[in-house]
Amino acid sequence: MKKREYFIFSNALKNLYRDAKDNHYAIAAVNVIGTNSVNAALEAAKEVCSPITIQLSYSGTAFFIGKGCGLSGTEASVEGAVFAAKYIQSPDRNVALVSLRSYPCTQ
Repeated sequence: MKKREYFIFSNALKNLYRDAKDNHYAIAAVNVIGTNSVNAALEAAKEVCSPITIQLSYSGTAFFIGKGCGLSGTEASVEGAVFAAKYIQSPDRNVALVSLRSYPCTQ
């Protein structure tokens, strides 16, 4: 069984953006903070057969991993972003191509 690619990077992402621009369609970018909002965004993208960008803020990535992890600051945000990416690409998903973006909004 071929492993499904869940994330697109670099040239493939540039090509997707170029195709969207050339064919006049948008790619949703959804801010998420946890599994509930990730699930809702991915289910919506799957339902309409559309790629999606999942965005997590600096504090959102830390929230994703939870306060009980024992980390704080940048460490919690980095680990939270990794945890979110692993959650999104779990093997039981059948979702549209996803780009994952974390932005450094600290305020």
